[in-house]
Amino acid sequence: MSYRLVKSLFGTSNKNVICKVDLPYDVNDFCFIPNFGYLLALRDNHCISRIDTDGKLTISWLGELNKEGYEDGNSHFARLSYPSSICFSLQSKKAFVIESGGASVRSFDIDTAYITSLLGTPVISRLEKGVSKLPLKDINTFCCVDQRQQIFWTIDKTNKCYKFYQGDVTNILGNGKATYSVSSDVSKSSLNKPSGIAMIGDNIYVADTANHCIRELSKKAIRLFYGTPMEVNLVNTPSYLKYVNGLFYFLDGLDVKYYSLSGLGNGILYTGNNIVAIDTDGKDLLILEREDA
Repeated sequence: MSYRLVKSLFGTSNKNVICKVDLPYDVNDFCFIPNFGYLLALRDNHCISRIDTDGKLTISWLGELNKEGYEDGNSHFARLSYPSSICFSLQSKKAFVIESGGASVRSFDIDTAYITSLLGTPVISRLEKGVSKLPLKDINTFCCVDQRQQIFWTIDKTNKCYKFYQGDVTNILGNGKATYSVSSDVSKSSLNKPSGIAMIGDNIYVADTANHCIRELSKKAIRLFYGTPMEVNLVNTPSYLKYVNGLFYFLDGLDVKYYSLSGLGNGILYTGNNIVAIDTDGKDLLILEREDA
């Protein structure tokens, strides 16, 4: 199958195809890295691919293709287990990957392609025993990292949102029930198949996918941010939530939609046939789309 990367220029209707690559594997997520290119998470093939700034594809840039494991190291000497989501920190120049349905958090250096375990399976298992009982190939995670190197992620099958910081992991949102509810104890509020997460300052935004809305989590409370809970309206099934230049972008079926924080409006920015995921380069929207033969 063929994939193409498309850039949608901020504030215009211009859309440029950055590159096309042939990759006979499913991509679960991708992220942009300045002066480096793009990293693609091949969840079911246990490796991370790279597209460099010239459009050259390296299928197994980190981890060996179809060799599952859990070993630190660089390039083909490392072993990954179902890398589901990936994000990049400009401050530390490191990328972070969530593996095994949320059972581990790992980071890797871009220059050396050396991966290090930050949080292993035993720690997460104590927090969320149900994760280990789920089929890892069916679990989707979505992550982001803030300026303090706090890593946030959601697991769609557990209906929860987690935070990892300085060795500690906590469940910050979601009681595990696939419903819509609000509680004074934020962690006991419920989500339904959360499939996207982003940050602005200290506030966290979660795509509450099966509840047809986006929710905002502050230090004190959770509130409805955009959409109509449990009703298909402006938002249907949001996922891959991203923020840049005052706009929230999210994937909604075949459409990439936007919502303006400044009140400039909302709408559909891009419609594709098989959009895999979206990201930003700090200014414009990036879209990874699969073109099946």
